[in-house]
This record gives sequence, structure tokens and C-alpha cells, in this order.
Amino acid sequence: MVFLRRFLAVGFCLYSSAALAEVRTWTGTDGRTLEAEFVSATEKDVTVRRKSDGRRFTLPLDKISDEDRQWVTDKVEESTGPEPKEATGLFADKLNDEWEKMEYQSLKFRFYGGRSLKAKQRYPVVVYLHGKGSGGSDNEKNLQGAALKFAERDFYKDHPSFVIVPQCP
Repeated sequence: MVFLRRFLAVGFCLYSSAALAEVRTWTGTDGRTLEAEFVSATEKDVTVRRKSDGRRFTLPLDKISDEDRQWVTDKVEESTGPEPKEATGLFADKLNDEWEKMEYQSLKFRFYGGRSLKAKQRYPVVVYLHGKGSGGSDNEKNLQGAALKFAERDFYKDHPSFVIVPQCP
């Protein structure tokens, strides 16, 4: 049984690595080809890793085929995600450097969002789940210890985020 678990774990890791490394044929404007996987891209270049020896190459986008340029454009768009949105709804006016008492349906919670957050940038959401001793109906009791640390000025400056601290009844 132990052998089977190890075999499955190793097999899964190998499959995951192989699935992530998409090897494709890159074609230069001069007709030469290169079997390599995509590593990264900028506005001017694409970096690939050659299949045969793992060597990396940075190729100018204007020196690869139109099809490859379009593939890189699509890949970059996939990784950047959807267009940025303005704050709307429940949180629209809550980005004010203060802990806000809030309620959605029957769930009470505290929300913190900094005034310095930029509309065109993405930020993580931290959901702080307090311990058993902070349950109940006092929506301030759960704002102790580590939850407050996420909103401290120096910490928040280096780690901006949206912080949600739900109140367990």
C-alpha cells in the first residue's frame, strides 16, 4: 500500500510537470524552427526553454512568425486576467483606512480596505478566521490580535489587501 501511494504521488508530480510545460515549435521570420516551451514575455521579447537541452533563449517578437506572436499575445492575456473594475456595491465607499462594521444577509463581519489601493491593480483578499473564543454577537470581539496586524500601517504598506474578519454567531 505504501509503495502504491508513493508510485501514485510520483506519477502525479511527473504528470503535473509535463502538463505545465507546453512544448511547441517556434518559427522565426527566416524560417528556422525551435522546439521549446514558453517561459515568459515582455512587450518586445519572448523567453523560451529549448526541449532538447533546457537552454533558454530570448527571442525578439519581431523576429518570430505572426502565428507565434499571436500565441504569445493570447498567453499574456490569459495570465493577466480580466480588465480592472472600479469598486462598486457593498464595498464602494469602504476603502477608507478604517475597520468597517458590516453585515451581508445575516453574516456580520469587519472589513478593512486601505485608502491607497489603486483601482487598476489587483490585491489579495485575506479572510481571518478567529478562534472559538471570539464567537458570538459582539462584532468587535473578533478584532483582536493577529486580525489587527493585517491593518497596521507598516505591515499594510508592504502587503496591501482587502481584509475580512467574519463574526461566527
